[in-house]
Amino acid sequence: MISDKYALPALARENLELTVAAVLRASTLHRTSRQPDHRVAAWDECMTMVSDAACTSYRRLAGHPDLPAYFLASTPVDQLASLKMSSRPAKRPGSGTGIAGLRAIPWVFGWTQSRQIVPGWFGVGSGLAAARAAGLGGVLADMHANWHFFRRSYRTWR
Repeated sequence: MISDKYALPALARENLELTVAAVLRASTLHRTSRQPDHRVAAWDECMTMVSDAACTSYRRLAGHPDLPAYFLASTPVDQLASLKMSSRPAKRPGSGTGIAGLRAIPWVFGWTQSRQIVPGWFGVGSGLAAARAAGLGGVLADMHANWHFFRRSYRTWR
């Protein structure tokens, strides 16, 4: 990625200009919150609930006894481990077979190569459902209407 963006002087200049422009825009145009404190506090509480429930759901999946067999059969993680493309081995020494000792990069890259993206999305639906079940449907609707990050992300979760 670094060589793609900075190997040639013209590309390096363009990428640095874009980065500086983005930092200047973000730091000069948005000096104060766009939302009142009470709204941000409600959103934060809701997102904490979504995050906690999503994490619980993801951990349940990660601990499922059938997941290692599925992961190894549906992703190219074994081939990725033999590529020697990073400074560390794909698995921690002495971790044996399975996924318990797998490092983060082969774990995520394996899912990505099979187009499943499980580490990125799994649990989100459970998190949103938990917030709704807790009576926070109105807060979710408010976030959707008034928080551009949530609105854009929520489209991909549905």
